Amino acid sequence: MDGSMWAQGVGWLAALLAFWARTRQTERSIKCWLFVHTVFYGLHFWLLGLPLAVLANIIACLRIGISIKSRSWFWVIVLSVLSVAARVLPKLDGLAPQEILPLVASVVLTVTLFRFEGGAFRFGIFLGSLL
Repeated sequence: MDGSMWAQGVGWLAALLAFWARTRQTERSIKCWLFVHTVFYGLHFWLLGLPLAVLANIIACLRIGISIKSRSWFWVIVLSVLSVAARVLPKLDGLAPQEILPLVASVVLTVTLFRFEGGAFRFGIFLGSLL
């Protein structure tokens, strides 16, 4: 089995973990399973040789991990700026239109993880994933 087959297998496992996470009852449990899901997606992108995607997943892991312990607007701002900078700085000549949605998704998910509860939390996770 070549490396891309392993990468796709890990990617499918990550997708299944995302669905599993969304079936959990509490926000904390959802966040913990989303953390595991994000680690697997990071491994998927590493196996595919996509360093910027790996960096985005490292930032996402930080975002989820910190959000388990904190609800501070400070972290929302810091992690949103970090996510945007990680995507914009390598592209100093400008972003393509399709590259803007992941930036919006990152900010939506950051605000959702730190500030929302209940139905708004679940909707924010859904919207961020959809973007």
